[in-house]
Amino acid sequence: MARDIDSFLASGETVVASYEKNKDRYYATDRRLILTRNEHLEDAAYNHITKIIMDNVSHKILYVIGIIMLLVGLVLAVIHVVSPAIIIFVVGILFIILYFVLRGSACLIKLSSGDVILLPVTESSNIEAFIKAIRDQIR
Repeated sequence: MARDIDSFLASGETVVASYEKNKDRYYATDRRLILTRNEHLEDAAYNHITKIIMDNVSHKILYVIGIIMLLVGLVLAVIHVVSPAIIIFVVGILFIILYFVLRGSACLIKLSSGDVILLPVTESSNIEAFIKAIRDQIR
């Protein structure tokens, strides 16, 4: 982000923990959760956080593409277009397999407004410390 987070803090507000994934940065202050994504700033007061969940997420588009390709492959097989049907059918199966293989961990922070903040998790991330800092501020 081009600007420093300090310019967004209220008077007397301090950052207690931060988390970074790619170019997205997440800050837990002593008053709120601040998210900086794609040069945009969002924040949520701690009293609006209703639930924090660690979950697996998938790219649902892979599943949809796989199902469509399976169906197209089956239709082509029924009308006796065998070679392209086999290729499309197999690629459809591969997309469905990728849907299950490319699942990634994420932390979902649910807000009272119904919005969900998604924090992607990497193997080398410090997400546990960040979530602990948020939970400490919620108490």
